[in-house]
Amino acid sequence: MTGGYVYRGSAIPSLAGTYLFADYCTGSRMLFGLRKGETRAETFANTAPSGAVTSFGEDEAGELYVVTDSGFGGQGTVYKVVLAEGACDVGCPEGVTVTDEDGDGTATVAYDPPTGAGECGEIVCEPASGGAFPVGTTMVTCRGAGDASCSFEVRVLPAGALTVTEVSPESAPRKTTLTVTISGSGFQQGATVSFGKKIKVRSTTVVSAERIDVEIKVKKAKRGARDVVVTNPDGMSATGVGLFTVQ
Repeated sequence: MTGGYVYRGSAIPSLAGTYLFADYCTGSRMLFGLRKGETRAETFANTAPSGAVTSFGEDEAGELYVVTDSGFGGQGTVYKVVLAEGACDVGCPEGVTVTDEDGDGTATVAYDPPTGAGECGEIVCEPASGGAFPVGTTMVTCRGAGDASCSFEVRVLPAGALTVTEVSPESAPRKTTLTVTISGSGFQQGATVSFGKKIKVRSTTVVSAERIDVEIKVKKAKRGARDVVVTNPDGMSATGVGLFTVQ
């Protein structure tokens, strides 16, 4: 395999945050992309002349380049990764999570518009931004010209719902003592927090219904991602899956 880069450019919005790489033995007719949270790579067609991919490059704008050699009939050239001529590419915003504050079963949700590149025409999203979304998860799909589309989730939580959405910092080495801020909703005074085996919670401070500060000691814990579990005094608990990593 030939290692690449995470795409940070703007010319192909749907690739934002995708790790692009190649297989030397397949030549340059094929690139692969691995998106965050996924375990299976996506295959992308490449119309550059054949040639084994030996390396990738990145410019200041985050656009990527492919370097090939003369093996497998190639020409030993540098190619820029671009959108196909006349094509449309659509990139959706991140998923949105809001709370049904008044408890009527819906919430008005305004989300960022999708990003289009190429010849897309009007990009239409359904359900539209600014509408009423029911409690639960709704999938929003945005479509441009041709088959170009993208999707993202809008989650509406019931009033007072207990959630764990983020931790900061997100990682720490072993044999370290530090304070971690947990963000979410529905935290009650007296809530307890767990990071799993070999991570000791030394103190817990519920700052508000949306924030908990915990001092932890990372012992000789197994390296890797950890779930963060918050449990309220009423017995309700919520899990932030893989939010904290032991380095």
